[in-house]
Amino acid sequence: MVEEGKFREDLYFRIKVFTIAIHPFRERKVDIPVLIQHFIHMKQKEMKLPWVQTVAPNAIDRLLEYAWPGNIRELQNAVERVLIHSDGNPLFFDDILPSKMKNDRKNVITSEEIEVFKLADMEIRHISIILNKVNGRVEGEGGAADLLGLNPSTLRARIKKLGIPFGKNRHGIE
Repeated sequence: MVEEGKFREDLYFRIKVFTIAIHPFRERKVDIPVLIQHFIHMKQKEMKLPWVQTVAPNAIDRLLEYAWPGNIRELQNAVERVLIHSDGNPLFFDDILPSKMKNDRKNVITSEEIEVFKLADMEIRHISIILNKVNGRVEGEGGAADLLGLNPSTLRARIKKLGIPFGKNRHGIE
């Protein structure tokens, strides 16, 4: 970037003093139990939950086997998701499948089975299906944003960007 003139050379040499290598989360699985506790504590305070949350014993094993393609943010979102649905019960992380299950042959789709769509078309299709499933409701428990694991305002912005009718205009009513 310095050679292309996109980054200041003097600043580059100042920050080059310390090289910090941060390995992908999937290579630092020993951090998972500590991070889970940190995110639980953080989210409990944020959500003002009246109970102390525990993790089911086998849940840690499931989380250690998962590949974590979304890195730490995916773990944080997983913790928040299970906290929302926990009602004080131990956290099981049932929606996280171990990597070996995902790599199982019966779960693999071959290239011959894949129908090719543009990514935006697939996103429109998926969001539309979810919106229809929840009768156009974006917010709240069981709403489209909840089912998609998105913030409602993020989902609304994406719906608007993709031109998906929703709310009163969902059925073409002006």
